[in-house]
Amino acid sequence: MDSARAADGQRRVAADQWDIDGWHILSSEAEKAPFDAAESVYETLVKQFPPIGKFWRSYAEHLTREQPNNHEAIVSLYDRAVKNAPTSIELWRSYLAYVSARAAEIPGSKHESDAIVVHERAVKYAGLDLSAHPLWTHYIEFVKKQTMLSDSQRRDALRRVYQRAVRTPMHNLDVFWRDYTTFEQTSNTNKEIGRTHLAENQPKNIDARAEYRARKTRREGLTLTALPVPPRGRAKESSQAQQWRRFIMHERSNPSSLAENDLHERVVHAFESALAPMHRYPDFWIEYMSYVHGTFSLEMERNAAKGYDKDSHSNGNANFTKRMADALKPILERALKALPHSVALHAQANWLYTRIGEPAKGVAALDALCKTHPSPLAYVHLMKAIRKHDGRDAARKVFGRARKDPKGTHPSVYVAAALMEFSVNKDSKVARNVFEFGLKNFAKNAVIATEYVNWLWGTGDLEYARVVLKKVMPDAKGTPAEVRRLWERWTDLEELIGDASTVDSVEAMWKESGVGRPETVVNEVLRRTRFLGFEGFTENELGAVSGIRTGTSDKSASASTGGGGRRDPRTGRRVGSSAGNKDNVGNGPSQRREDGQGSVLKVAIDMLQRMAAALPPVAAPPPAPDVLFRMIENTPELFLDTPAGRSTGGGPRKGKDGLGSKKRKSEDLTHVTGSGGMGIGAPDVFRARQAAKQARTR
Repeated sequence: MDSARAADGQRRVAADQWDIDGWHILSSEAEKAPFDAAESVYETLVKQFPPIGKFWRSYAEHLTREQPNNHEAIVSLYDRAVKNAPTSIELWRSYLAYVSARAAEIPGSKHESDAIVVHERAVKYAGLDLSAHPLWTHYIEFVKKQTMLSDSQRRDALRRVYQRAVRTPMHNLDVFWRDYTTFEQTSNTNKEIGRTHLAENQPKNIDARAEYRARKTRREGLTLTALPVPPRGRAKESSQAQQWRRFIMHERSNPSSLAENDLHERVVHAFESALAPMHRYPDFWIEYMSYVHGTFSLEMERNAAKGYDKDSHSNGNANFTKRMADALKPILERALKALPHSVALHAQANWLYTRIGEPAKGVAALDALCKTHPSPLAYVHLMKAIRKHDGRDAARKVFGRARKDPKGTHPSVYVAAALMEFSVNKDSKVARNVFEFGLKNFAKNAVIATEYVNWLWGTGDLEYARVVLKKVMPDAKGTPAEVRRLWERWTDLEELIGDASTVDSVEAMWKESGVGRPETVVNEVLRRTRFLGFEGFTENELGAVSGIRTGTSDKSASASTGGGGRRDPRTGRRVGSSAGNKDNVGNGPSQRREDGQGSVLKVAIDMLQRMAAALPPVAAPPPAPDVLFRMIENTPELFLDTPAGRSTGGGPRKGKDGLGSKKRKSEDLTHVTGSGGMGIGAPDVFRARQAAKQARTR
């Protein structure tokens, strides 16, 4: 492609591989060029955006136009396409048009049966989409024209397709039901048979229409045709990802009370639909793989509950593992290809490969990651995986590779290797040598020194731990937090085995270094006295030190961590637990205002988190936090101070003369004090007037 526009597209994608406009320019120019010149561009497009069906469709249709007799290459290309973009309606329509035309060339040939297989694949992978009606229409029309079937066989096949179509939530369901009704009324010699089939399927068609409306609402705002790009921190991309997550969560909640198999198909289709625009988001792949694996785990638990014994049902277990492997392996392969740099995804793939009985593939995936996108974390996971699969010597070779790789060598790799030698290989001498080697290559590094000291502490060699600390300190290298942990470890060690002079000496050096010192002496004493979540101060004393109401804020922290938090040294109760300080709970907005602006925001954040956790998932963009906080801060303390409260009689009302109307006051009083005295019920005007009339007659 020698056009100036194509050159501009090439320049743009070379400068930024995620330049969407540049890729669209290349796609349009490729369609105009001869196929031989455009083929490399098509391959680049589908490699960059595998789940985008329109690129695959252009590629296949271009090949079909210029090489119409090359059937094998065309079918092979279409098969590649639908494996990568299984939910693309336009791609499946193109594929169905091709196989149907080919079957029509030689009626009754094998091409007809091949076309039926392709139609079945189309409705299996994309038939649940709301816009799948063209696929079902094409399938129905193709069955009507089949020559390999007798009239009765064609009628039965057509009935099966119609019945599946009218039960599927999608556009044009009323058209399918009308056509199916006509089919049953005209194709049966016995009218009663047709009425029976219609009566059986009408409730399912009604359910499908209701589900269609619900799913249409849930999918509002979702972008289905956006080119998949990795997360770039843009608000629009983040919002779209959140909407897809909520949509999948809602589908998994089974709002329509579907049967288990139907629900599984619906959730899988939701994941596949989401992975078209979210192809470069690792969490979507991990959730998808976890869901599929979870369905098999649930089946295994059910079999165990029925009393099936794994040892006595080896053939059944083998079949079960094979089914799980067949379901997971295609997803794993696509995920690793989509995100070849993701350590988390490769580690999860290794975990799943071991579950399906193919641990070698998991090790191979991590090994490929270390070759193409090396990192210290990737080497750590490869060492662990290969130690379990290939043994000690193979893991040591990986450690050697990491040390020689500029992108892989790091103190964390030495720490992982040393701990593996000690805990798995039971070789403390080699573990010590690895730590020493790490300290030599990363002189005075705070991370490896801290882990080395912790290891020595665990083995009981406290004297040598002191030697290591003296080698490294006070010139340890690392972030302030890393260096602080090392200082804290040294002071704890001297408190344990030293005397007052050694403790004071370490404290003096720490103070002189000025790195990570506690802000006050009280904080330092609290740090030294803390143990396993117990605090040296009571809950109220901690609140006084921090300047916040611990009865509210610490309770929120405890709730958010599932009952964790600090413990009162006298009672052993967790700080902020339900049995905590009751004097600070339920004092209302006026108490929160007295605690200062920071406390108000802390309480507001906690209340919002609990409120959000209780709400059902909705497909709507979240409100701006600053607007929400402003509304909360401006909320009146009492209901009668709100506009709604004033409108129901809580505030003064004035009549035309400025003094108010007696009749209106009587009604307002009845409204506020009546209905149980709550002031929020609907006013009974008739009873109020009758009561006033009786009072006057008395």
